[in-house]
Amino acid sequence: MANAIPLIDKIDGKERVVTSIVLPRDALQRIGLTGEEKLRAVTVFYDDEIEGMKAGDIVVVNTEDKDIRGKGTFVLDNHDRTAIGEVQAVPGSHDKMMLVKIGGNDFEVPVGRLPIVGRVVSSVLVGRPH
Repeated sequence: MANAIPLIDKIDGKERVVTSIVLPRDALQRIGLTGEEKLRAVTVFYDDEIEGMKAGDIVVVNTEDKDIRGKGTFVLDNHDRTAIGEVQAVPGSHDKMMLVKIGGNDFEVPVGRLPIVGRVVSSVLVGRPH
């Protein structure tokens, strides 16, 4: 059995469903997820590789996991479209600032200025061997 995951883009902070992708239920169970209602798929738009993901690939995001206390790969809403980057809380900021690495650039921003869509839990490599 398969699950349809909405493929989204965000414009001005509002989710827009572009299409959906279908993943087998056992693929979701292997990554520890059971409810597809928490999941969204997002296309990678930048050219720099992050954890093996490149432009054109699709990532699956758990929208309930926005905890930046541990370093991770997250989808962020930059109010134009979504971006994928490595994010972690800035030490000593009491989780009010986050260190973001996107496209070879590192910067600190207040939490909320670049809203987190969710944590990347899986990727679909488009047009490349897995």
